[in-house]
Amino acid sequence: MNLNKNELEREEWECRSAREHELALKQLELTAATPRDQTRGFCVESAVKLIPQFNEHDIESFLLSFEKIAELNAFPVINMQQCFEHI
Repeated sequence: MNLNKNELEREEWECRSAREHELALKQLELTAATPRDQTRGFCVESAVKLIPQFNEHDIESFLLSFEKIAELNAFPVINMQQCFEHI
């Protein structure tokens, strides 16, 4: 199987491109898996922009969307019992 120079260069280029693509995907996976910087704290102004508009006729969809957004964006969990203890 004699491959000419152009075919060899093309195969090398394809292998290199595939490796670069795999590396880029792995970096994206790692970036997505990295926890957010917790020193900044939680910004209510930014979080409220992510929440979908409330629709009183479709509460279930609103609540599901809200829960998913809260989970993906690491909204802080508040213990309501502790809140009321201070009142």
